[in-house]
Amino acid sequence: MSYENQPAGVTNAQGYLLVPGVSAYYPAKYAINTLDLPPEITASRVEQCLTIRRQSGYNVNFGVQKLRAALVILHYCQGQPTEVVSWDGQAWLDNLSDENLIMVQTPDGWCCQARLTLPGGVVYALKTYGPVRCPLNEPASGAPHD
Repeated sequence: MSYENQPAGVTNAQGYLLVPGVSAYYPAKYAINTLDLPPEITASRVEQCLTIRRQSGYNVNFGVQKLRAALVILHYCQGQPTEVVSWDGQAWLDNLSDENLIMVQTPDGWCCQARLTLPGGVVYALKTYGPVRCPLNEPASGAPHD
């Protein structure tokens, strides 16, 4: 962690660091370097400006938490990748929960739905899941699919 762009120290095992001797009534910048975090950890903020009263303290929270994201490979029922999502049907999904409904719609109106169930509700960050089968449904307009 840094205080005013100067190294202030390293957090303990619980993620806390005491930064003594900060200037009172001065909007100082506190920041973390996310490159120091393990790859399965994310932070919602990397810096904050705070003004602290004299003879007091403040708990700065950078929103550090385990990443609930993964790469999911989607295939149509016939086994071919859903190329409309990306090359080889790969999609990066974040904010995953225990049960995840995935909906894909092609530019010509075709759509598919898939369900990704995470074993035990645990997301293994940076893991690739799949291929997950995504049954293709006709567009509402009834237009033929290529």
